[in-house]
Amino acid sequence: MIYYKKHFFSFIGNIYCRIYIIIRFFVFVNRIVRYFLFQEVCVDYQNDLILERILETLKNKGITEKELLTALKINTSFLTDWKKGRLKSPSVDKIILIANYLNLSLDWLASGKYSASYNLEELKILSDYKMISAENKEAVQTLLDLFVKQASKSEIIKEETRDVEYYLNAVSAGTGQLLFDDSAADTLSIPDIIEYKKVDYAVRVSGSSMEPKFSNNDILLVQSSSSVDLGEIGIFCVDDEVFVKKLGKNELISLNPEFDNIPLNENSRCLGRIIDSLKPNFFKS
Repeated sequence: MIYYKKHFFSFIGNIYCRIYIIIRFFVFVNRIVRYFLFQEVCVDYQNDLILERILETLKNKGITEKELLTALKINTSFLTDWKKGRLKSPSVDKIILIANYLNLSLDWLASGKYSASYNLEELKILSDYKMISAENKEAVQTLLDLFVKQASKSEIIKEETRDVEYYLNAVSAGTGQLLFDDSAADTLSIPDIIEYKKVDYAVRVSGSSMEPKFSNNDILLVQSSSSVDLGEIGIFCVDDEVFVKKLGKNELISLNPEFDNIPLNENSRCLGRIIDSLKPNFFKS
């Protein structure tokens, strides 16, 4: 009888141990599955944030998705596929291309925070540098020293430019200037960058009514347009005088409170939209 009791309890103990092991195994598997699911969710969430910041930058810079992708020779459906979730893991190489083209830092792209850090290309170089041996690091440093010396002796390579019409008759940021001639008196070389793709001509500011945004003698880069949206700054002609002003309701608004706004009338018309402004010394070599 004692023998049977002993084996019975041993049998029960074995079953309990096996059940315990099975339960612990399923708990472990469950944790592993949850971990990888969580990682996948985190990756998707991070990718969505990166996409959101890229789209935000495009909007702020006035660049369309097609213009960006065409300039970088990336398939024009890349961002659309990303937005619609067709790209589970967007190409890191393409993200780096976009980030560098838009001058985005790694910190801001990943976290939304700016810092005095390295850009993506610099971080890749640092990562590669850390992987090589100490002997190879010395060789790299020797080459870097040589390149730095060569760079210090070389002339700075100027960025590519394109010419636009430059009207020497200044546009008024004050009491008004006579309408400039239809034929340009000169040409001006501006940076040939995507942000300035829509620039058609340039004019010089005369006066201080648009300070602090525009100062006397600033160069305005203008897109030809017969209308601008309410709140936008443009070039306007009122009674044969030309102004740079912010468009208000039935009036042109001066940013400098010391100057009066200018009422619009039936003879008023828009000549263009301000894309950007440059300081006069920008063009000095």
